[in-house]
Parts: sequence; structure tokens; C-alpha cells
Amino acid sequence: MHRAAPERYSWRDPNFLAGAMNDLIDVILRLAGGFYALVAFLALRRLATALVIDEAIAALSSTSEQTRADSAARLAAQRLHAALMLGALVVSGLAGLALALMLDLAAALLAAALLVFAGLLIALPLYFDRFDPPPPGARRRSWIAMLAMGGVFLLVIGHWRAGRMIPFAHAQARIVATFCVGAAAFLAAAAWSWRGASGTPRLPDLAPPDSAPTSPETEFAAFDVRRFVLRLTSGGTGLIDADNDESVPFHYPLRELTDADRAALEAWQDDFQRALDPDDPARARIADAEVRAALAARGQELFARLSERFGARLSHEPEPKPLAPSQTAKRLILRAQTRDWPLVDAARPDESHTPESFGLSARLSDDLFDWLMDYDQADFPAERPPGPYDTPDWTAAQIVAFDARGRALAVRVARQLADTGRGDTRVAFTTIAGADVAVDRGEG
Repeated sequence: MHRAAPERYSWRDPNFLAGAMNDLIDVILRLAGGFYALVAFLALRRLATALVIDEAIAALSSTSEQTRADSAARLAAQRLHAALMLGALVVSGLAGLALALMLDLAAALLAAALLVFAGLLIALPLYFDRFDPPPPGARRRSWIAMLAMGGVFLLVIGHWRAGRMIPFAHAQARIVATFCVGAAAFLAAAAWSWRGASGTPRLPDLAPPDSAPTSPETEFAAFDVRRFVLRLTSGGTGLIDADNDESVPFHYPLRELTDADRAALEAWQDDFQRALDPDDPARARIADAEVRAALAARGQELFARLSERFGARLSHEPEPKPLAPSQTAKRLILRAQTRDWPLVDAARPDESHTPESFGLSARLSDDLFDWLMDYDQADFPAERPPGPYDTPDWTAAQIVAFDARGRALAVRVARQLADTGRGDTRVAFTTIAGADVAVDRGEG
């Protein structure tokens, strides 16, 4: 039979210890109930966001009939999983709310939640994991959480048998009102999430039904009105799209170019790359005057030949175009890191950049790349020590030598930036120990 209020025991009473223990369990159960209710409510909100993200990813990955079918199957499984999770979260949230109020409904709701979660944990590896595999250890943590809920359930059963849970039919009006308001909030959150979990998955059509199929002729026609520039550029192809100033790949569908023309352009561009001064940051200077004149003459011959077919749509710039830096930084850091570029803007430490993007010469870029690859291809211990990045399995002398190379490269970068009007950029390098050390371009 339910007690209206827990009895208070004197410390001299032989039942004092049992009464104090029951009061402690009351507090533990109320806290556990509040925790379950809060976690379930927050999880419902996250579930709605996850459904939107799943649908966006499925839409972006639907690039062919096969990927569209795979995305549809994955999204359907994710929605079924979300629907089951929705039911489990509502039941566990209501169970937590009832437990926080010490209502006897908590026992039945906890039992239902345990059954749903157990069914989910059994079904996940059998069906859902192949579409959306969990992170390592996630499944084990889920079982531990369910076992903890089982322990709470046993405590609730014990309390219910002892008459310390409040029957819902005899509860005070304020307790019933609190439970009803909380239950309404849970059901509203569940209804909002269910809007995303129900219905047919929405994936974009691969092509409008009235679109005409592409053909070689339509591909050629798309470039028949474009204008082009014949110009040498480091890293280019010799032919530039005048509308966007980007190099035209050799495989572009230009009806004016024969295979012989493409081979001649490629050879002209390759000879230019080999003749470039490796210490020129702009990557446009050719030190050998004879080679420069020969390349210019070949350019005139190519222009005369191609103009017969391109007409006024082709122009010619005899001088190679210097490369302008595409990146700037107030503080630039040289940092060796695996599978990444060696230059880091201190204002955006999560991004890395190529030497070319900062307008550095080919020789300096090659030396930076060699320094980076010596680190990238090094052996690392099985248990790597914590730090900004991993420490190779090197001797102390190897670490000192690598840091010295990094410092010398940083000084060269600082000098080249100053020589090209960017002397206000501060330069540093990161040691193997993880310290950012500033350098000065005047260092020997």
C-alpha cells in the first residue's frame, strides 16, 4: 500500500538505516528519471536534424542510376531506424518523466523502453549497420547504457513493491499536471521529428525528363562561340579560355584542334616549363635568350596555323604571363604534417596551402616538398606521443637536422616574400616538438 509521505526515522530507531537507504534511493531514482527525460528530449531534437542531413547527403550522392538506387535504399533504412528510435525515445522520455515524479507508471514505461532498446540493439547489426555502420565502440556503449537502465528498472520494481511509488490514480493534481505537460512536450517533439521520418524519400531527378541527350555535336557546339588566348603560363596548356583566364585542358572538345595541334601545344608548353628560371617566384622568366626567342617563334607559328580555323576568336600574347599569388597571410607557418601541404596561415590553422598559391619559386617549392616528404614517409612509433602532430621514430640528431632544414626553408620563404613586396608577412616554422619558432629573413 502506498504511503502518503515517507516516514522519518530517528537515528535510535532500528529501522533508521533502512529508511535512510530508501530516502537515498528516492533521490537517485528522481535524478535518474530527470536525466532520462532530458537526454530523450535532446535526442529527439537531434534526430530531426540528422534526418535532414541524411536526405541532403543522399541527394548529393545520387549522381547515377546505381548511386541513386543505393542512396534510396540507405535513406529508407535510415528512416526506418529513425522511426524506431523515435518510439524508443518517446517511451524512455515518458518513463524518465514519470520516474522523476515517482509515479508508478515509471515501472511499466521503463519495461517497455528496455524491450524496444533491446530489439533495436539486436536488429542494428542484422540490418541497419550495413547502411550506416556505427563508430568503433558505439555498440558496446549502447549495451552498457541499456544494462544501466535495467538496474534502474530493478530499483523501481523494488520501490514499487515497497509501496514507495505514487499510484497515478491517487497522485496530487500538480504531479498529474506536471506529467501531462511534459508528456505533451515529448509528443510535440516526436511529431516534429516524425515529419522527417515519414513519407517517401525525396531524391532529385538525374535529368529533366524533357532534356535532350548529349552528343558529340552538342558538346562541340558549346565551345564554338568561346574566345581563346594562345599564351604560355606555368602549369598551363598553352591555350587559355578568354572568358575565365583558365587553361583549356588538351581533351576539351574543340573542333578546331587536330591531334597534331594538341601535340604541338603540349610540346610547346613542356619546353617552356623546362626552360623556366627555377628561382623566379612569378614562374615566367627564361634566362636563356636563345631558348626564349625559339619559344616565341614557335608561338607565332602556332598562332598563324590555328588562326586559320579559330579566326577572330583566337588572340596571341607572346610574353609568358607571370603567376600572381592566390593566397596571402599576415603570419605564415611552415609545418610538416602527414598527407597535407606544408604552408599554414596562422589565422586559419586548420587549412594548408601549396607553395604555388603563395607565389613561391619552383626551386623553393621543390625543396619544401622534399622536406615535407621526408616527414610524411618516416617511420612512426606504434604509440605516438601527444602533440600538435606526430613525432617520427627518429634519433635526436635526426630531429635536430630536420628542424634546422625547416628553419633554413622558413628563412628562404621570408626572403622571397620580401623580394616580391610582401615583407610585412611574418614567417615561422613548427619544430618536431610542436613549437612555432619565428624567423627573420636576415638570418644567415
